[in-house]
This record gives sequence, structure tokens and C-alpha cells, in this order.
Amino acid sequence: MRNLYILAIYDVHKFYLSVKILSTYQPTQIQKLSDSHNCSEIKNNYDRSNLSLKAYPKGYVNFKGVNNVVRTPFLKSTVDTIDKLFESYHESLMEVSKEEVAQAVVDTMKETGSNKKTVLSAMQVLTQFANMRSVRHIGNVMEQEGIRAIGNFDHFLERECINSNNKKFYIFSDAVTNDVGLNKSLTYLLDKKNFAKLEGKNIAMFLDERKLSQLENLKEKNPEELKTIINCPNLKFFVLSGMEEGISIFNRTKNLKEETISLIKRSKETGKDLDEVIDENIIERARQLGIAPKIIKNKSELSEEGIYNAMRPEQMTKDELINIIDANAQVRIDERVMNSLVAKDISANYLKDNLNIYTPERLCDSLKEMHKNIVLMAEDLGKTEKDILYVIPYKVKSYDFINYSY
Repeated sequence: MRNLYILAIYDVHKFYLSVKILSTYQPTQIQKLSDSHNCSEIKNNYDRSNLSLKAYPKGYVNFKGVNNVVRTPFLKSTVDTIDKLFESYHESLMEVSKEEVAQAVVDTMKETGSNKKTVLSAMQVLTQFANMRSVRHIGNVMEQEGIRAIGNFDHFLERECINSNNKKFYIFSDAVTNDVGLNKSLTYLLDKKNFAKLEGKNIAMFLDERKLSQLENLKEKNPEELKTIINCPNLKFFVLSGMEEGISIFNRTKNLKEETISLIKRSKETGKDLDEVIDENIIERARQLGIAPKIIKNKSELSEEGIYNAMRPEQMTKDELINIIDANAQVRIDERVMNSLVAKDISANYLKDNLNIYTPERLCDSLKEMHKNIVLMAEDLGKTEKDILYVIPYKVKSYDFINYSY
């Protein structure tokens, strides 16, 4: 009996599935049939009423099958399985729907007495970096600014400080060496996951709550060392507008309506623009340190559709999912050993039972739930939340993104 295992890989660029013959899989009735007959007999013994020759648009995969047919036949039962699979997949995305955005706009207008344009402007400010596509925008800015590294990745910043003083410069604080947070997460996304080509000569330091606290601590202990770091050649400071107080890829547990109402009220109370209010705290703290950072903004279309798209997670269409399953059968399956219809049926069923998707929305929601369980576990052991120690690996990997979200 042939053994089949399907490996589903999540990639932060987009969702892709790699289907490979690797290990074991519980055989379906169709697979058992394939093991008791040779290939030609299987083809002749299929119930033709179960065949689906449904055509789908071309252009999703860069190959053509036999006789230049892009989409080969599927069993109708397989198509039904894919429908259920896609429905489950789409639910797991946990996206904020267009209807929810529209309702949030109406509710906020009533709550704040603001017009629709003001409400949409506030939502736009809050959601500038709410999906993975926004990371591309950050990458484009880094390329334009000639950035080669973020924070102290590969010790670039330490070497710059040493060279600028022409002497051994020992940085005793973690203001430079400890980049856990936004800087390490962006290093992972931009450098490791290729959201940008970091080939310039400059170094970027992103100011978030953690990095600002580190720099403020250094100012108290050794202001001269802080001044040396700030004056390092080729070091540039950046702030992602709305990242700290808005709805970002690192924190998708915030409620759109509640955050919008809060931002509009703050704007009215202070008499300041929405753009200014969202970043005023972080900008003022940077000014107190003697830093004038470049603010990176990422404006979307000022409409309900634009806000929906700003928050919409990366996702595949049903056609792309079908093409993946079909491509696997066309490229990997030897018809002399296993019928492609059987392979596609097994693939669809396995994915239906095992595919597990984590968008930023679902990841943040799961992390929030996980934290509750960790605290409860500590309490069961007679400990408090303050007794919990977290071990953070040093090497730049995907856990940097997850740790920062947590």
C-alpha cells in the first residue's frame, strides 16, 4: 500500500501548501480500491457520475499538464470536500468583515457625533500596519533610505560605534545589544523572509515602547554613552505610525470601534489632528532623548472598503487551493502507481482534517488565550504572574515575531 502524507507550510508572505509523499495516511475507501486493482482497471471502474470536469480560470500555477490541460478532472466527492475545506479555512482567518467595518463606522458616528470622513480617517490611522502587506511598504522605505541592517543585527551598530570613536567602545547597556521587540521582528520579516533587499550602508533603529525604555534607562545611567550611540554614523531612527497604539500585525486583539472612538475623543480633547494624537507620546519621548525620528505612514483608501482591505489578512482563493491539489497530482503522482483522482481525493481529505492556519488575527487571539492558561497553571502551583520567567532565544527566527505579539 502506498503511503501518503501532506505537509502544509505557513509562509508569512502568503499561504502555500506543499504536497509531498512522505509518510503515512489513513487510507480512504477510494485508496483501498486502488490497492486492489491495477491502474487501468481503476480508471474503468470509476462511477462516472462522480466525475467533475468543472473548468476554473487559468493563471494560478506556472505549468500545464498533459495536452496543455491546466485543470484535470476531480471526483465530485473531492470537490465537495474542497468546499468544506475552504469554508473551514476561511473561518480560521478570523478576518473583520466588510459588514463589521460598516457597522463600526455607523456606531462610532453615533457615539462621537463625528461625520463619516472623520471616523474613516481615524480608522485609517489606526490600521496602517494591520496586515502583512504593510510590511512590504516598510521594506520599500528601508530600501529608499539605504538600510543594510535593523538594530544591532550582525553587530553592525556596535562596530559603527567603535569605529566612530577610534577606540574600544564597550556598550554595557542593552539599548543596543538587546533588540527583542519590534527591531528583531522586523529583521526577521524584512531580512530573513525577504520583504526587502537590505543592501545599503545605513542602520535603522525602530522606536517602540521597549526600545525607548532601554534608551531612557541608558540616559539615566550614562548620558554620554547615549549621545555616542545617537551620533553613530549612518544610524537612522524610525517610528511606524500607529504601531504602538493602533491595530497592528503584532496586536490584532484590539476592537476597531472601541479604538476609533478613543482616538477621536482624544483628538477632540487635545485639539490635535488624528495623525498627531496617535504618535504624540512616542514622538515626545524620543524628543526628550534628543532623537528626531522619521515617521513612516501607510495610508489606505479612505472608505469602508479601504479599511476592510487594510485589516484583511493574506489569504488564498478557492481556485488557488484547487490548483495546489491539482498541481500536486499532475507533477508528483505516477499514474502507473496511483490514479491521480485517488491522489487528489486523499489530498483534499487530509487537508480538511489537518490544515491549521494562523493569520496575525488568529495568532494574537491564540496567544492571549495561551497567556491565560499559563497564569492559571502558575496559580495552581501557588505562584503569581510575577513568578513566571520567559526564556527568549537570541537567534533571529520566527519566534521573534511571535514573542513580540505575545
